[in-house]
Amino acid sequence: SRYEGLFAYCGYVALFLVGVHFFGSYTGLRALVRAAGIAAVITSAYGVLQVFIPPLFAGEAFIREWYSGPGIARVPSTLSSPVVFGGYLALMIPLLLATGISARGGSRYLWLSAACLALVALSLTLTRAAWVAAVLGLVVFAVAAGRSVWHPRILVAALAVVVMVSMGLLVTGVGRPAAIWSHVIASANIGSGSVAQRVYIWSRTLGLIGIRPWLGWGLETLGVVFPYDRASLVRVFGPRPTIIDKAHNDFLQMAVSIGVPGALAYAAVWGLVVWSVVRTWRRAAGSARILAAGWLAALTAYLVQVQFSFSVVALAPIVWLLAGSAAGWEAEIGDGR
Repeated sequence: SRYEGLFAYCGYVALFLVGVHFFGSYTGLRALVRAAGIAAVITSAYGVLQVFIPPLFAGEAFIREWYSGPGIARVPSTLSSPVVFGGYLALMIPLLLATGISARGGSRYLWLSAACLALVALSLTLTRAAWVAAVLGLVVFAVAAGRSVWHPRILVAALAVVVMVSMGLLVTGVGRPAAIWSHVIASANIGSGSVAQRVYIWSRTLGLIGIRPWLGWGLETLGVVFPYDRASLVRVFGPRPTIIDKAHNDFLQMAVSIGVPGALAYAAVWGLVVWSVVRTWRRAAGSARILAAGWLAALTAYLVQVQFSFSVVALAPIVWLLAGSAAGWEAEIGDGR
């Protein structure tokens, strides 16, 4: 699920067009979001269960051990890594909230409970970029949805429950408080840990872009052309064998793969997608406006977290499909249908 060649990107474009032509309406986007939300409940629940049960699937034990550290155990659910799982949850939480707020009757509380479950699962990933992305997504949703949809008492109570449950699970099932705190504050230290690793990868990726700025090195070739230096790799990443096949920044990944012009075109596509959502949000009202706000927040969270991670086949298809559906909806509103 890590590798995205030409076939994968052709598939993404096809999914975008499917979204435009078959789900390009408020009803279509809502149906997709609800289907994705049901899947998110299952994925989130299994992520929480991983704190208490042994690995159930092939390769799961290795993934847990690889991404865990002294005193902490991170949960990947079914998405191959805590990083991808965290990015997935950052995308889905605003959509679950939007679905819950716009729903009626008892289903409203079921969807809001699903959002709380996803928040708990997100805390267990210990993925800091996903945490930041989720917070930014929630801020965007709060601003875009407006004050009228928020019930302060319910919101405060839900946040209190999420925080208490998350802290309890983190301390009892994920790791020692000191180890968890050390992992969190390591973000402020650019000289060690994952921050130093990102800086190391970005600096050398920029060097590769400088060598071939116009056409790049080709899709999924970074692992081959990356300038490996064993001494510096051990200093930054430790003694474990390390292959750098992703730039851990979506824009840099595209620039090193297809060149700066191609990366700018790729960024322009997502810029147009965001602008399309903003136009839809401005024109919509009621439940439709809440859904548009949820998608705008989810898209913001996704685009933020992939600047510290990377696009993967396990997550990107649903993003492209939803983007196509939202673009089709915006075109429908523009036509006055």
